Amino acid sequence: MNKRGSTTWSIFTRMKHSMAIACINYARACWKKGMWSAYPHNGWATWPRRALELKNYTIGMMALYFAVKLRKKGYYTRRSLKCYLFAWQHLRSTPALIRYVEFRRDMGMLLTKRLAQLLQKGLGNLNDYDYYLALSFLLERTPELIMPACFSQNANGLLTPPLAASLPEKSAKMALISEIHQQQAQWREAFGNWVKQQQSAGICVVGNAASLTGKNMGHKFDQFGAVIRFNLFQTDDDTYADIGTHHDAWVMAPGFRGYAPQKVKWCIITGPDMRFRLSYWDTVLPLLHDNIPVLTVPLPVWRDIVAKLKSPPSAGIVFLAFLRELLGSWEGVHIAGIGTGLTLGGRYHRADSKQHAVTRHDWHKEARLIRKWQQEGLSILDDAS
Repeated sequence: MNKRGSTTWSIFTRMKHSMAIACINYARACWKKGMWSAYPHNGWATWPRRALELKNYTIGMMALYFAVKLRKKGYYTRRSLKCYLFAWQHLRSTPALIRYVEFRRDMGMLLTKRLAQLLQKGLGNLNDYDYYLALSFLLERTPELIMPACFSQNANGLLTPPLAASLPEKSAKMALISEIHQQQAQWREAFGNWVKQQQSAGICVVGNAASLTGKNMGHKFDQFGAVIRFNLFQTDDDTYADIGTHHDAWVMAPGFRGYAPQKVKWCIITGPDMRFRLSYWDTVLPLLHDNIPVLTVPLPVWRDIVAKLKSPPSAGIVFLAFLRELLGSWEGVHIAGIGTGLTLGGRYHRADSKQHAVTRHDWHKEARLIRKWQQEGLSILDDAS
C-alpha cells in the first residue's frame, strides 16, 4: 500500500474514535425533541441500544465509504477487502453484504458456502440490480440452483448470460446472450487450439499505445499468422503504415461502448469472467448473430494477475496472461504498443486522443511484469531499451 492508501486507512482509524461525539450529538437531539421527557423510562432504557445502533451504523457507513474510495483508486488489496467486511459486520444489511461479495469477486474469489446462504436469505432486501447480480453469483457457485418464481426476462438490461440461459422461454436477444454461458467451455477450448496452431507463424498482440505513431510497423504486423487488437484500434484518420489491416481476434474491455469490428474470428472480453458480472452485451450481439465466439477470461487467470499487481490489470495484461495460460509458454508471441502508452508527449491512446490513462491500473507494476515476461521469452517488437 502506498502513502495514499496508508493515509486513507489512518484517517478511517482515527475517525472511528469520533463515534463518542456522534453519540453525544444523538443524545442532544433526543433531548431537544422531548423524547426522554415524554417517555422517561422507555427513553432511558432504550438509550444504550440506540447508541449502539448509531455507533454501528456510523462505523459501517464510514467503512463502506473508504472501501468504495479504495476500490475506485484501484487498491485491490486485503486492506480494501477488510473495509468492505468491516462495513457489512457493522451494518448487517444485505446491500452491504452484496458489496462485500462483489469486491471479493473483483479480487477473483468465489462465494463461500456461508456467504451463499446469507445472500440467498437476503435476496428480498435488494434492489433489482443487486438482486440479479446476487443470483448470478449464486449460480456461479451452484449451477443447479433453482431460479425464483419472480425471475423473468422482463428485467431488461439486468440479466447476465447464466441468468439468460436459465430462462424457460427466451427472446431472440436472450437466446444469443445465453450462448455466451452455454458455449463458453467449447469456445475456450477451440480458441486454445487455434492460438496453438498459429504459434509457428507468430501471434502478434497489438495494443493502442500512442508510442506506435510514426513507427511504420503496420506491414510487420500484417505478416504474422494471427493479429490481436483491442477496443477502438482504428479510425478513418489512421495511417495504416502504423497499424496495418490484419485483425483476427478482438479484445474488448467490459466498459467499452463502441462498435465491434468486422471480419474478426474471435472476441475476448477481459475482466473476472464477466459472464457472471456483466449485463450489457449489446456491443457483441452482432458478433454472436454471425456465430463468432465471445470468450471471457477464466476467473483463476484474473485472480493470479490481481494478486501480483494488487490492482485491476489493463486489458493488454489480462489477455497476455490468458494467452500464456493457453499456450504454456511465450513461444511465438510478440507484442507492440502495450506497456508504453505514456511515452509520446504524455498522450496515451493512439486512436483516441481524448482518452487518458486509467489511474486505477498500476502502470509501473505492469511495465515491470512485461519486462519479467520478456525475460521468459515474450518478444517486444517496439522495445526501445
